[in-house]
Amino acid sequence: MNIFTYRLTYLAISIALIFCAAWWMHRSGRILLSDTFSANPELANSINRSIGIGYFLFMFGYLVVTESWGQSLFSDLAILPQVGCIQIGFLCLVLGGMHFLHIFILSRLVYRARRCTSHRDSMLA
Repeated sequence: MNIFTYRLTYLAISIALIFCAAWWMHRSGRILLSDTFSANPELANSINRSIGIGYFLFMFGYLVVTESWGQSLFSDLAILPQVGCIQIGFLCLVLGGMHFLHIFILSRLVYRARRCTSHRDSMLA
């Protein structure tokens, strides 16, 4: 495998992982935010899109940085598979961390929204 083929394979696998994870997070986040902000669905969609844009910017920045770091390791073609596995492994770790951060942020939003709703309901009673 030459360097060009390796780089294309790495980019294809990484971009596929990023888009797959983004699709799942967008879909799950939309349901949770729609439930939380049922009175204002436009706000729920806006928050979900903003989280998605931040996620894509972070992940593609990470992809560019790891690709540039990997260039210094391309002197020996024998270690290309190992470098690729390490880079994709780090990408999966970052994707998992972003997923947990996404869930944490959404759970905090749900908690605050429900707390404000219950407080407002108690004030009206």
